[in-house]
Amino acid sequence: MIKTPIPMDVKPYTIKALLENTVRRFPNQPSLGLYNQPPFTYSQLGEKVAALSSLLKAQGVQKGDRVALLGENSPQWGIAYLAIVTMGAIVVPILPGFPADDIQIILKHSEARILFVSHKQMEKVFLDKNKYLQRVVFLDDFTLEHSPLGSAVQGLVSEAIDQGRLDGE
Repeated sequence: MIKTPIPMDVKPYTIKALLENTVRRFPNQPSLGLYNQPPFTYSQLGEKVAALSSLLKAQGVQKGDRVALLGENSPQWGIAYLAIVTMGAIVVPILPGFPADDIQIILKHSEARILFVSHKQMEKVFLDKNKYLQRVVFLDDFTLEHSPLGSAVQGLVSEAIDQGRLDGE
């Protein structure tokens, strides 16, 4: 068995460094998209990931915190995933095919503080049954679910969308 030495400087091998390098090298190349829709370029992807990471930090999400992700395959899923991991938080991916009871168990057991969820999957989430969950962000448009959320955060999200940092264009 051949052992490859682990380099002392592992920064070039992190997801964050890989994303930053790719954005810098291929800013106008397509990155994420859906069939029959124009894809995001790597430059747009980098901007959206950075904006969403900033919003998560403003919500108090720190390195090591768990953030759940429940939604169908979409560029927004990828943006949320990259925003979470590049800031050092832990993604708790939840398959959209899971029944509501299983989703509640995963959310409770993971102690996720934030949940990204598509509007389609929201009916499977019972906010009143989770003492850890502090925020819900809709994947479809990165807006916040209103019941347990502060208006100041919604203002930050709305501002980012208005400035074109989080919208789907």
